[in-house]
Amino acid sequence: MKALAAAALLAVTTAARAQGTDQPPAERDLMVIARWLPGQWDSIEQAYFEGRRNRPGGTEADAVTHPRQALAIAADPADPRAFRVTRGTATETWRLVPAGDLVRLETDRPGVCPLLLLREAGQFGGSAAPGCRGERRTLLLAEGVLLEGPGDDRARLARFRRARSFTCHVDIPGVGGGRAIPFRRHGPFTLPDQGGEAVFTTAEEPPRTLAIRLRNVAWAYNNAPGVFTRNSLTLYVAEVEDGARREIAYGWTEPSAGRIGLNLKQLLVNCAIVPPEAAEPEF
Repeated sequence: MKALAAAALLAVTTAARAQGTDQPPAERDLMVIARWLPGQWDSIEQAYFEGRRNRPGGTEADAVTHPRQALAIAADPADPRAFRVTRGTATETWRLVPAGDLVRLETDRPGVCPLLLLREAGQFGGSAAPGCRGERRTLLLAEGVLLEGPGDDRARLARFRRARSFTCHVDIPGVGGGRAIPFRRHGPFTLPDQGGEAVFTTAEEPPRTLAIRLRNVAWAYNNAPGVFTRNSLTLYVAEVEDGARREIAYGWTEPSAGRIGLNLKQLLVNCAIVPPEAAEPEF
């Protein structure tokens, strides 16, 4: 009986200790930021739509304010608050530090001001710490979207979108309808959905050079008066000859889709986040 009472008292004491341990807001926000940061990031959508808007006569890109960039952000297995950031051949470490109502983002790149990240409506906004005389940068982070760049002007930031990785293969010819027709499978190819591309040579006679590309298109503006243009996961197929490209076809679906395919009969392209051999049985 005494043992039972002691166990009950211990349970009550433990529960009491579990309460009243509120953490500063930054501790919670830091967990969200740490979840949103890692991944492959690409600014292809910003670069594409800037060029499309500025091209004369609707033909060639004339002016792109923000050339396409890529970022790779990887969490440090030994430190859940540290991240390795790769931009081209340059790398740096970002570290998150709770600071009351804010999260402080520090970098090991010399001369760069730390950022103070503040929770805003649907995003975190970061600007250089007051009084810092080093290089000032600005960062905005939402789920799947990252804006980052020098200075304090948010309108001039590079806009990155986080990519999802798809596994793709191409069958030639594109068999369908259950027909027993011999075909040659090319791939698998790993394509991120932010401009990922695979170029390959077919086994046909004569051989062809084909390119498949994935883009999760995020429209920067509408493409018809009074019509809201919806974002789309898009799959492109092109033939490459003497350095020139001839577009064969493209198709699209919902941007959140985990699979997309095209069967043109001459060829079939199938892309999925979960490759066919790893698909779970379903009823």
